[in-house]
Amino acid sequence: MRPPSAFPARRVSFPILLALAGAAWPVPRDGEAEALAAAERALEEAPEDPGRLEAAGMAALAAGEPDLGLWYLGLAREAAPADAALAKRIAETSASVARPAAGADALLAGYAENLFKIAKVCEGKKLYANAVDLLGQCKGTRFAAGAAERLEKIYAREKAVELLLATGLDVPARAAERRSARELARLDAQHADWEDAYEVKGTYYTVRTNMGFEMAQAISDAMEQMNSFYRQVFDYKERGGTMRRCVIHVYRSRADFDAHEDVAETVKGFYRPLENSVTTYDPRTERHPAPLAALWSTLFHEASHQFTHAVWPNPIPTWLNEGTASYFEGARLQPGGTVAFNGIPDGRLKGLLAALEEGSPTVEQVITHFADGSYPGEYYPVGWGLVYFCHNYEDESAERVYLPIYRAFQQTYKGGGQHDVKGRFVEHFVTKAKVEGVASLGDFAALFARWIRALAAIHFGGAEQADVLIERGRRQTTHKKLAAAIESYRWALRKRPGDAVALAELAAARAAAGEADGALYSWRRLAERARGIDDPAAEIPGFAGKTAGEVLALAAAGIAAVDAKIAADLAAADAALTAAASAAARAWADAGLPRNAAQILATAQAVKGSDGTLAALARELAPEVDLRRWRRLAVEPGLEAWHHGDDWTAADGAIALDTAGLVFCVARAEPPPAFRYEVVVEPGEAVEAPIFGLVYGANPATGERLFALLPSLGYAGRVEFVAGVPELTMRFPLALPEGNGPIALALEVQPGRVEFFVNGASLGADEGGAELAGRVGIFGQAMRARFAELRVKY
Repeated sequence: MRPPSAFPARRVSFPILLALAGAAWPVPRDGEAEALAAAERALEEAPEDPGRLEAAGMAALAAGEPDLGLWYLGLAREAAPADAALAKRIAETSASVARPAAGADALLAGYAENLFKIAKVCEGKKLYANAVDLLGQCKGTRFAAGAAERLEKIYAREKAVELLLATGLDVPARAAERRSARELARLDAQHADWEDAYEVKGTYYTVRTNMGFEMAQAISDAMEQMNSFYRQVFDYKERGGTMRRCVIHVYRSRADFDAHEDVAETVKGFYRPLENSVTTYDPRTERHPAPLAALWSTLFHEASHQFTHAVWPNPIPTWLNEGTASYFEGARLQPGGTVAFNGIPDGRLKGLLAALEEGSPTVEQVITHFADGSYPGEYYPVGWGLVYFCHNYEDESAERVYLPIYRAFQQTYKGGGQHDVKGRFVEHFVTKAKVEGVASLGDFAALFARWIRALAAIHFGGAEQADVLIERGRRQTTHKKLAAAIESYRWALRKRPGDAVALAELAAARAAAGEADGALYSWRRLAERARGIDDPAAEIPGFAGKTAGEVLALAAAGIAAVDAKIAADLAAADAALTAAASAAARAWADAGLPRNAAQILATAQAVKGSDGTLAALARELAPEVDLRRWRRLAVEPGLEAWHHGDDWTAADGAIALDTAGLVFCVARAEPPPAFRYEVVVEPGEAVEAPIFGLVYGANPATGERLFALLPSLGYAGRVEFVAGVPELTMRFPLALPEGNGPIALALEVQPGRVEFFVNGASLGADEGGAELAGRVGIFGQAMRARFAELRVKY
């Protein structure tokens, strides 16, 4: 569930077109520049407050900056569209220095009205992904409220949500249950003790947790989705037959877990068959903290044992039990709250590669382990790999030959009796499978090892692996395995977001599969990709020499093939907006007001989507203008706007830390996909060798990423958690000034890219295409420090 955000969605502003009436601006008096600086500093505390925007605009005009002043006044008017008194004051002020030019407001309203109408047509034709996308483009216009209402209705339809998820769109969970950060903090404090834990009842699960309201809802939503996936994999009452209710216990800390559960220190979670319950805790509170993502792996694994016991009441090979449970660890909770299935848990794949390298444990050792309880820890990655292999291996005809074998093998263990464990495996996976070149268990193990190494090359590889996946998609398409091809092209796009070839072939595969909604959505994304290139004659890499203009024509033809009327209406609306926005921006620039010119072009692109023509014009007319604004992160006495432990306290507008262990403090609010994040760290006494830095990309689904400084070792780096273990995936030399003075840290985040800064100097960037959506925060270990000047710019 995406949390309530204290970062308001940025309003798309399209101010009244104004042209200077030849007024001469007075030289500002002493103190007017200081007054503007003070107004802008106050605005950082409440960037959407219309009164503060108006004050900043008036201060800018008084300081002799008409471009900045009129821009702030336009934002003020957008922030309070129903405030007639404010609108009158702004109009009077603007009239004293400029005159309006007709058509700007009508332009945006007309375009938004067209989008809203086309969205309703899409909704009526059950093209839900496109309806949602177009309604989202209405944000910031006078059609925003109507669009939001229609979105809520679409999300309330079960069939619509199914189609949205099939298209690859994440769906906000429990959209109506949005609460303020302050209210969430108050509620969570009331349910912090285990005796007062939240209790959420779903169809199949009851969730008890003192981790907070957000997590209670997120766990409930995720587990209800997992129930359907369990039924599918276990071939058990897939239509939702009766199943005993399972209780999920999730403690807010390892300390709570140990206080209430009598288990060994090495136990991270467990399933109790007699009680039909699953129990675990927040892994970030361990002695060696793991990311939040580890919680989902534990839950999805342990909860599957309910089905293991229902399907197999008699003893079964351990790999079939634990390997199948480990397979569910790959299910991934997405930021919006939906669960994506059939994923790859990094830790299991790395462990399997190590086993293949060492030659132990062997496939034979794993498949013949047949005993009560579990098997050794090093067997788990191999057991996971066998189940994942069965679900995903394809022969040259793109046939998943082992999946029906795996299901038939499952069925043989529904009854009891003595048997040859190895013999039964060979009978199914060698003899009955009839895979070319596999005549023995040794041949099967060799094929398994080759396939796993190729999988690891793709999974851990960079953007170049998109080419491998595109070729796979083509083979699958040739053999009419369109669902598999769609999966491959979507994976390619995760590796190389916006890849034009993958988008085009994904759109074609969806069209061939009869997925009109997905095809239209993908063709539109391809059109946006091509339209975003400044020069229509420029070639698009990897697209067989085709130019941006040719690819745009291909996308337009694809859109028209799905629905010619929608295609014509979209093209006409887009062309009209581009022409009108270009003319309006030039009028502003000719009047000496480049910031307002840039705002018009940014507004048009925010509503329309990427447009190379408008982007190039913005660089021409306003090359130095940055329309982003600073937002201060709230630091109140109780730190209500943050998720934090007892080591963190508010101190004079800063956040103070005193800790020996590794601890996190994460803002409840979430910035947009592109932003700059800055913090000034004032180190105090180090307990041992301090580690500290910034948290980013934190959300209930994936956990946290870190930008870490390790001064005692002389480097900084990017940290990710793999199987609960922090790994320094990038390392930069770190040279800090002598002494213990303040250190300015910053991140510049774009989709798929993050750049790291220390004291204003760039250390480098990560362009690996990682998913960076999520919250920001701070962390520290073995130190006392103050974190001040916490702010985000977008």
